[in-house]
Amino acid sequence: MVLLLAIACGKDDETVTPIDNSPTINLVDEATFISSDTDLAPGSTFQVKLSASQGTSPLNTLTIMEDNVKVALDRISINNSTGAANPALILGDDKTALVWTVEIEGSTDEGSYAYDFIVTDEDGLTGTAFLNINYVNVVVADPLTMVQTPGSGSSSVCTVPNTLFAINADATRGGSPLNQLAIYEDGVLVTDLTRLRCDNVEFDANPVTLKTADKEGFTAKEILIRTHEPATKVYTIEVIDEAGDRESFEITIQTGTEAGVINNAVLTNRTNSGLLTGGLDLSTGNPTGTTSAMGNNMADATIRDRGNDGSGEWYRSITSINGSEIRTPFSTIDFNALTKREEILSQFNLGNTITNSDPILVGDIFLVKRLDNYFIIQAVEVNETPVGDQDDNIVFNIKQ
Repeated sequence: MVLLLAIACGKDDETVTPIDNSPTINLVDEATFISSDTDLAPGSTFQVKLSASQGTSPLNTLTIMEDNVKVALDRISINNSTGAANPALILGDDKTALVWTVEIEGSTDEGSYAYDFIVTDEDGLTGTAFLNINYVNVVVADPLTMVQTPGSGSSSVCTVPNTLFAINADATRGGSPLNQLAIYEDGVLVTDLTRLRCDNVEFDANPVTLKTADKEGFTAKEILIRTHEPATKVYTIEVIDEAGDRESFEITIQTGTEAGVINNAVLTNRTNSGLLTGGLDLSTGNPTGTTSAMGNNMADATIRDRGNDGSGEWYRSITSINGSEIRTPFSTIDFNALTKREEILSQFNLGNTITNSDPILVGDIFLVKRLDNYFIIQAVEVNETPVGDQDDNIVFNIKQ
């Protein structure tokens, strides 16, 4: 007998366990918000921007921790609202996804603090974003400075060409030690090193490296610059620190040949019958005659007095002689301020040519040329005597 057994094969029912996805939270990297480990001064307030999304379950709360302790409510602002709870309850559309701005008043103590931003969903699952803030007192260095030593001279000077001109400078270091000193002429580094000295030592480069003793700063340091040919130049004196920061000051130097000065040269009335009357040699300040008589030095005269009119009244006026040319200033001139021959030439070129001057008053200024000589003269006395006396005279100060 044969026994037949029929066996049915099949799968048992399988139970599928749902997967619970945790919520996510991130620090947004955006201007004005901190998103990574940072150094701040104690007591600083900082902001973070948080972006959170639900996993399987809706979001429920946000907790803010500092070194595993909830941050006090009076130190937190969420979305510009103070007094929020910690944990803060998440409501409405934010339960799906949120972007919140959180402002935290930092610790007043130095040290490193860990901040955790924990989002929790309705099933108790969490996501965390974190960063570290290192609170440290930052020492702010005094600023780098470079100035012309107060009281050491003007920022605009006149001097003679091809001479050593002294400039005194004060510098203080900032965050880095001082490193180099540079000299510019009209914005360009001076390349002729023989023109530059510091502490009376010729530069070996420009910029020149400062001595160790000067790296923390210096006072009234003497810088010598050999001046240029007649012209006006702007010199920039610059200090450079080891971080490459720069500070400077400028000084304007006008060069020219010193003018000769003659004071109290007397020009007498031309009508006077004296031999050396009526003319004036501006090169020497000596009186001359104005006729061809022997011995009256007429040929030396640069200007002459005009004498008297038909009624015997003194003109109180000058005119040219021996090919000289007289001009009046184009504008007001400070006679005492003109110290260089080049300045006199410049003023002459601007002046207005005259044949005869108006009646002269004390303080009147004239510019005169004879041959290649240029003069500026100023009347300092006008002495008028009674009609017929003929001892009238004008006293001039002269620069050439």
